[in-house]
Amino acid sequence: MLDTEADLLLDGLVQGIEEFRTRSKTPVVLNSLIAARRGVERYFDRTMPNGRQHRIDDLNHRLTLAANALENVTVFDYAGLVTDYGRERWFDLVRHHSNHCAITSPAVGILARELSRYADILVSPRRKVLAVDLDNTLWGGIVGEDGVDGLHLGGDYPGNAYRDFQACIANLRASGIALATISKNNLDDAVEVFESNPGLPLQWAHFASQQVNWLDKVENLKTAAAEIGVGVDSFAFIDDSPVECEMVRHFLPDVACLQMSGSPSLFVDLLLSIDGLHAARLAPEDLSRAKGYAAERERRDLRASSTDVNGFLARLGLTLTVGAPTAAEMPRVAQLFQKTNQFNLTTKRYDLADLLERQQDPDWRLRVAKLTDNFGDYGMIGVTLLRFTEADCEIDSLLMSCRALGRKVEDALIALIENEAREADRHRLVGRYVPTKKNQQVADLYPRFGFAVGDEENVFVKALGETPALACPEIISVEYQEP
Repeated sequence: MLDTEADLLLDGLVQGIEEFRTRSKTPVVLNSLIAARRGVERYFDRTMPNGRQHRIDDLNHRLTLAANALENVTVFDYAGLVTDYGRERWFDLVRHHSNHCAITSPAVGILARELSRYADILVSPRRKVLAVDLDNTLWGGIVGEDGVDGLHLGGDYPGNAYRDFQACIANLRASGIALATISKNNLDDAVEVFESNPGLPLQWAHFASQQVNWLDKVENLKTAAAEIGVGVDSFAFIDDSPVECEMVRHFLPDVACLQMSGSPSLFVDLLLSIDGLHAARLAPEDLSRAKGYAAERERRDLRASSTDVNGFLARLGLTLTVGAPTAAEMPRVAQLFQKTNQFNLTTKRYDLADLLERQQDPDWRLRVAKLTDNFGDYGMIGVTLLRFTEADCEIDSLLMSCRALGRKVEDALIALIENEAREADRHRLVGRYVPTKKNQQVADLYPRFGFAVGDEENVFVKALGETPALACPEIISVEYQEP
C-alpha cells in the first residue's frame, strides 16, 4: 500500500511538471521531505527493513532522480534545513491542527531567508575563485615567527578547527571553485608548511595561483586573476587582517571580501555565508575544473619553451567540437550566459527558461563549442545563439570562456557561424557589439573578420555574396556533435 502511494505521488509529480513544461520553461523547485515528528518507531525504526525513515530516505532519493531527469528542475533540501534548526523547534503541531500552518514563527523567517538565497543561486553567477590568506587563516600562528612546528594545524584545539576549515575549502575546490593563495610571507616558509604536512586537506599543488610575496595584496589579486584567466569580479577573498580586507574592498569592490575573525571553529560557517560560493546544481565541467587548472600550468610551460605563438598552438593539438547542446548540457549553457563578461559581444543574460524557449523556435539556433588538446579537456568553452530572418542571419549572442582565449577559437567560431549562414542561403551576416566596462577586448572582433559598420549603432554587417568564405584555422581540428 505504501509503495503504491509513493509511486502515485512520484508519477503524478512528474506528469504535472511535464504538463507545466508545455506552457512554461520557468524553473521548478521541489523540496525534500521530513517527518514532522517521530512516533512509536523512535527506537526500533532503524532495525526495520522497511521502516519509516527508510521509506522517507527512499522517497527523497527518487525525488532527486526525477528532478535530474527533468528540464530546469532542482531540489531544495528542506529536510536538511529542518535538521539544522531542530525538528522540535521547527514544527508546531498545535498550529498545524488549528490553522494548517505546521511550522513555528521563528522557523518561517529562517525558511524565507533560505528560499530567498536559493532563488538567488538559481539566477546569479557563481564565484570562480576563492583566494585565501595563510597565517591565522589556513593555520593558527605566523610561520615566519613561530616556525612550522609552532603552528596550530591539527591535533587539539585550535589546530583541529583549522584543519576542518581546510577540509571545507578542499570540498569547495572539488565542487569547481578554484583556489589561490594571497599571502605576505616568505615563499619558502609557506611551501615548507605544506611539504611538512602531506596529510593536510589542502596541498600546495591545489592552488591554481600562488601569490606569496611581500607585494600589495590588491595587486596580487589582479595577478592571480590574470594567471587563472578570469576577472577579479569572479573572486572571493578571505583574510584575518581587517586592514587587508578594507584595502581590497576599497580598491577591488567587485571582490567578495570577508574577514576571518573569532574562533576558527566558526570559520566554516563564515566562509559559507559568502554569496556566490554555493550552487544549486553542478555541471560535469565543475567537477573537472581542478584538473583543468593543473593542465593549464602544463600549457604555460609549453608556451614558455616555444619560440612563437603558432608553433605553440600547433603543438597543443586543439580539437573543437561544435553542435546543438544536449539536455544535460543546457544548465552549463545557461551558466555561461550568466558568468561570461570579457568575451561576450552583447552580454545578454539568458536564463535556462529563455534558452529552452529559443531552442524550440525554428528561427533560432543554439550551438555550443567544446575544446580539448593534448593536455586535457577545457570543457564547454563557447556558445553561439543565431536568429534567422528571411534574408539575414543575426548573431544574437557570441560568448567564450576566458580559458580558451589566445587559441584562435574565435576565428573558428566566426568561420563556422558564417558557414551556417551560407548553408541557410542568407544574404547577410549581422553582428552586434554592445560595449561594457569588461568586454572591450572584443570591440574590434567583427571588423577584424570583414564586417562593415552598419546603419545602426554597434551593428556590423557582412554581405556574404560579396566576400569569400572564411576558413577555420589549420591548427584547429573541428568535429561535429550530433544533436
